[in-house]
Formats: sequence, C-alpha cells, structure tokens
Amino acid sequence: MGLIRKSLSFSIAVGLSRALGYFRDLALAYQFGASNISDAFFIAFRIPNTLRRIFGEGGLNAVLVPMLVRRKEKGTERQLASSSLFYLGLLGLILSALGAIFAEFIVKVIAPGKKDESLELAIYLTRFCFSYIFFLTIGSVAGAALNAKGRFFAPASAQGIFNLVFALIITFGAKDLGIDALAIGVFFGGLLQAAFQLLNARKEVYLSPFIDRELKIVFKNLTPALLGFGISQLSLFVDTFMASFLKEGAISYLYYANRVFQLPLGMVSAGVATVLLSVLSESKMQKENLNLGIKIIILISLPAKVGLFLLSFEITQLLFLRGNFSAEDAQLTGRVLQIYSLGLLFFSIQKVIASLYFSQSRLKTVLVISLLSVLTEAISGFFFAFYLKMGVFGLALSNVVASLIGFLFSIASGAYRLISFKFLYEGAIKALIASFFMGMVIVFTKPEGKSLIFEIPLLALLYFGILLILRERITLAGFKRVKDFISARYSS
Repeated sequence: MGLIRKSLSFSIAVGLSRALGYFRDLALAYQFGASNISDAFFIAFRIPNTLRRIFGEGGLNAVLVPMLVRRKEKGTERQLASSSLFYLGLLGLILSALGAIFAEFIVKVIAPGKKDESLELAIYLTRFCFSYIFFLTIGSVAGAALNAKGRFFAPASAQGIFNLVFALIITFGAKDLGIDALAIGVFFGGLLQAAFQLLNARKEVYLSPFIDRELKIVFKNLTPALLGFGISQLSLFVDTFMASFLKEGAISYLYYANRVFQLPLGMVSAGVATVLLSVLSESKMQKENLNLGIKIIILISLPAKVGLFLLSFEITQLLFLRGNFSAEDAQLTGRVLQIYSLGLLFFSIQKVIASLYFSQSRLKTVLVISLLSVLTEAISGFFFAFYLKMGVFGLALSNVVASLIGFLFSIASGAYRLISFKFLYEGAIKALIASFFMGMVIVFTKPEGKSLIFEIPLLALLYFGILLILRERITLAGFKRVKDFISARYSS
C-alpha cells in the first residue's frame, strides 16, 4: 500500500497546484478572454510549458531518478545530483537565450497562420517566456533528487508557486501593465518556483562544476528520454499549428479545455506514474506494483471520464464564464472538453505503462510509441478539422484517436506480459457499475452553476460508496485505513 500512500501525497500536492492553476487561468480568461492576446500568450508559452512537462514530469525524472536510486546504495547520489544541477542548469540557460534570439522564427514555425498584430504580440511574449526554461531546468533537477529520496509532495506542489505568483501579477497588474503583465508573471513565477524547489532540496543537492563519472550517462540517456516525452508533447504543437489556421480563439479553446482535462490526468495518472518510476527502479515486485498502479488509474479515471463528458459545459461555465470570457467561448470550450474526456482512460494507462519502460531503460520503446501517437494525431487532425470541416472539434477528436493508438501500442510492446487482466477485470467491472449509477444521477438531477462545487464531491462519495457496497478491494482497504485512523485519533 506504499504505492497508494505516496501516490496520494503526490496527488494532493498536484491538486493544490492545479487549484492555483485554475486561478491563473481564471485571471487570464477574465482579463483577456479568448482573443488575439490570449492566443499570442498561449503560443509564446507553448514551448516553455511543454518543456516543463518534459523535464519536470517526464524525461529528466525518467533518467535521473533510477540512477539516483541506484547510487543511494553507495551514498553518492548527492554528488551526481549536484553535478547534474550545474550542467543541466547551464544547458537551460543556453536554451533560454537561444529562444529569445530566435523568437520570431519559432513563432512562425509553430503558428504559421498568425499574421500582423497577433504575430507581433506572440513574438514579443516569446522572448520573455523563454526565461522560464532556465528556472524549470534547475527546479526539475532538485525535484528529481527529492523523488529519488521518496519525497513527492514538495516537487509536485512547486508548480503551484508559479501559478500563484502569475495569477497575482495578472490580477493586480493587467490593468496598468497590459500585455507586459504576462511577461512579468512568467519571469517571477518561474524564479520563485525554482527557488522553492532548491530550498526543499538543499540537503540533497548543491551547485557543483565537478563532472561526475555518470554525468555522461545522464546526458546520453536524456536525449532519447526527452525525445520520447517530447514527441508525446508534440501533439500540443500539432494542435497549435493547425488551430492557427482556424478562427481567432481556437487556440484558446483548446488550451482552456486541456487545462480542465489535465486535472484528473495530472493528479492521478502523473502521481501514480511518478511514484511507480521510483518504486519500479528499486523493487523486484514489478508485476504487482504495475497492476496495482493500473487498477488505481481505472478506479479514478473511469468516473472522471464520465463526469467530464456529462458536465463539460457546466464545468466550463462555472470555471471561466466571467469578464471577457463570453457565453459562446464557454460553450465552444465545453464541447472541446467533452471530446477530450473520451481519451482520458487511454492517456492515463499509457502514462503508467511508460513508467515501466523507463524503469527498464527501454527508452526507444517509449520513443516509438510516442512517434506513432503524434503521427496519428497529425493525420487524423488534418482529416477531421479540414477535410471533414469539423474545425477545432476535429483537432480534439484527433487527440482521442491518438490516445487510443498510444494505449494499444503500449500494451502490445511487452507490458501485456506483466499485466494481470484477471486482477484488473474485477475492479474494472465494479468501476463501470459505479460510474453508470453516478452518470444516471447526473443525467436526472442535471447539476449546474455554483451547486457543482457541492454536488461533484457528493457524486464522488456516491461512486466510492457503490464500490464499497460491491466490496472493491482497494476501496475497502482505503476505507479501513481511514476508519482505523479516526478510531485511533478519538481513542487517544
């Protein structure tokens, strides 16, 4: 049950970060709506934010954490982490400078459909947003050092620092600073985020120009790992590229819908995947832990998928319908979110299986799967969006198709040998039954508006209550732990 406890710690931290991320997005939506300014910012922040996912949530962890875990036996993990901090930080600084210098070229490549004022705004913001790459690089190394020690809360909550600082600057500075508030928010948000991670990891890592003997291996493995995670993140650039040829606001609709979609994906899937990476790197119980991780994903992602599909419009209106974000913007964003929700379970399981392959140093496997997924999205996105004229909804649908292809190839690439389908079948059936009843309650009660704040937790309680009635094992174990904790608390 250590996997569950550590995943819960990670998920709580991510939940706090995502809650603050909502206030960040709310401030953006309120001040700039779905406009040429918001589109320009999302284009400018696309590469830095994608690199955050690659470094902070993927590639760097996948390479560094297993190596640091193995070095713990010799007590030399701090030396490797410190050497990595210095040289990866230097790499991040160089990338930040190059991004600022070649901002115009970068924007024209990722959003060729933008012209005139929108193009100039995106180029201007890109020069500032690339400073974030340096901050996220050094912060990610510190986070990997903490994860290797079994500490997941601080690294997972670091993004919340960025979100809070950014939201405050936008809220109180947008009126006077205008578009400059966006640039200032990214810089100071990134600076304080990195400082927070370094402060928490001060006993695990320090700045050292010493070249560790395994630093070469870090850089050697980092390339295919980053390519694997990077190619999987290319779907965001595929969406941005094609959406730039659609009507103004299309990029913003995809962004806001994706932010809501990422809440269960980030809290649950990333939590289980991150903890699994550490656990699988030092444990011989790979099969047991992998199956437990997938079962947790099914139990959480399935009801989340149903809830997002049935309440997509109501959630979007509750979160964003205010200020310059119009009712039409909320309606279109909600429809994109509804389509996105169809791929949630596939994305989530694929993320967990990727941790297995990274723990086995099968970097090329992840690379190939990611490449197939992105090619599928690019081809199907063009077909749906432009040939069938589905527009932004076609781009969302291509995301679902790509998630299905990635899921199938992840299973077929060897994971099926370790997956106990009999073990997962029982939990999946019970999750389906509980999700069905939860969905029926949503359909008949039609919750909306501010009542969603109270009704969504009640729906979650209903779902887990049904699982308890069906005697689902993980739910029963979790309920028993809570019951024992409460009994011990009151008995003392």
